[in-house]
Amino acid sequence: MPQTNPKEFPQFVPLTDVPVGSKVMIISLILPPSDQEFLMRIGFIPGARVEFVGRGPMNGPMIYRVQGSDVALRQDSARMIYVEFSPRNRQETQ
Repeated sequence: MPQTNPKEFPQFVPLTDVPVGSKVMIISLILPPSDQEFLMRIGFIPGARVEFVGRGPMNGPMIYRVQGSDVALRQDSARMIYVEFSPRNRQETQ
């Protein structure tokens, strides 16, 4: 699967930079193939909508809602998933 270089598209941000409650669209996953395969199987695919729900206890894993399910991700993994804000969310977060 071709990967997008996020430096070429500054409007894309890592999933870790999304404020709580924001809904974004996945653009690219820049992860080792086994991690990328796993995340894609559970719904983290380019074009999917994701909502940042919050963090686990004691600054734990980040909780995202994708395809109706809440999924906990390590910050290291979430940092390598690049997303784009919808025009409406972009205005709300500025």
